[in-house]
Amino acid sequence: MKLSILLSIIVLLPLSLISDEGNYPGHGSSALLFEINQISLSNFKGGIGAKFFHADTRFVRVGFTGSFIHRNYDREQSQDMTENSFSTGIRLGKFFHRDLRHNILGYTGLEITGDYTRFKFERDNDGAFPREEIRQTLRGGIGPAFGIEYFLTDNISLAGEYALRLTASRITEDTTSNNLTVTDRTTQYLVGIHTGGIYLSIYF
Repeated sequence: MKLSILLSIIVLLPLSLISDEGNYPGHGSSALLFEINQISLSNFKGGIGAKFFHADTRFVRVGFTGSFIHRNYDREQSQDMTENSFSTGIRLGKFFHRDLRHNILGYTGLEITGDYTRFKFERDNDGAFPREEIRQTLRGGIGPAFGIEYFLTDNISLAGEYALRLTASRITEDTTSNNLTVTDRTTQYLVGIHTGGIYLSIYF
């Protein structure tokens, strides 16, 4: 889904003038999340995102991603090549928010993430010297996040967010060539500041 930010501002900004002061979401409120990426509106972190208020000043944010891609290359020089990739991920965060001023909330919390990716490449040389490569990545992360949310209307808001994330990755590569398999495993630990992004929330 593509939507110009400029068009969003033109349409939504006049509506923000009629928002009731202090009429923020509270216990029982829910929202769908979208991410503003460059000049378009896209899925939350490439998947589905939502947040749920279980108290007037506390909410839980969840996100799910998943994809499967299959590519079968045209036969070239007696070689058949196939690529398959599968990925899935989840993120879960607990946040607290407070009023900063009219139509503006500040929030902070802790978020954990996890994802799994599997990539498989196969090449068949008419049965001679076939090759298969499988790469699997398992990654997890945890860290604090904080942001500011501005309500354009009672039901639509924009939020800017930053996050600090500690991630650990386990990468396994299996390469099979001429019936011989070689396995390589790598573990990585990274700490970084992520520009969490700009999010659009639609409350209901």
